[in-house]
Amino acid sequence: MILRSSNIKAALRAKQRGFILNPYTYAVGNNDPFWANVVLLMAMDGANNGTSFTDLKAGKTVTRNGAPVTSTAQVKYGTASAFFPNSVNNYLSLADSADWNFGSADWTIEFDGYGLDNLEASSGIVIGQADGLGANAASWAISTEGTFLGFNASTGTGSWNIAAVSAIGVNPNAAAWKHYAVCRQSLTLRIYVDGVQINSGAITTSMPDSTRALTIARGTNTGNSLTGYIDNLRITKGVCRYPNGATFTPPTAAHPTS
Repeated sequence: MILRSSNIKAALRAKQRGFILNPYTYAVGNNDPFWANVVLLMAMDGANNGTSFTDLKAGKTVTRNGAPVTSTAQVKYGTASAFFPNSVNNYLSLADSADWNFGSADWTIEFDGYGLDNLEASSGIVIGQADGLGANAASWAISTEGTFLGFNASTGTGSWNIAAVSAIGVNPNAAAWKHYAVCRQSLTLRIYVDGVQINSGAITTSMPDSTRALTIARGTNTGNSLTGYIDNLRITKGVCRYPNGATFTPPTAAHPTS
């Protein structure tokens, strides 16, 4: 990646103010400096009421369960977003993979969400490897319920012994697009909304190597269904894209594909 000298100066000035700029915003071309670390990229593009969902990084198979569709009713970037209807058991899944085994390395999971809310008594899972939000097996999940967004991870001890961090009052259920990023940086778990860190907490050990499928908008078993729109989902393994709790500019276009 080649940076223009004027853009380097702008980035340095912004950093001095505690404000981090996305690296590819200031790059010549549209390249992701961490492309090699991306293990899942879903732009959620397609025709209105489309039924095909694609991983743009490695071409992993994305299975449609129930009736999620690509929708042009609400779009953050590109041609569509993924819409999960207001009824239970509409979700996407990908097979278990070594790519979801984060170990003790840094990582970043980010997405744009609109009107995300749980449909059942328990929280709705946005993405994770969990049969629900119980901690009786190796599992992890980003979930939401009403006004909060949280991250939980367990080795299966019956408690969230790896991490349990929530961002309260961020209103994922609002009728507005918001950028969400959950990052691990060493032993700290960070949750950002629209480029601002809302909360952080300890992540005490390696992430669990779950054998469950990776699911979007529900757990692997019935329960924890989610409704709303999701766009621009990206998982980066081995990199905390948004470190140190510093405010950053959320992506202003669809994520790069190289």
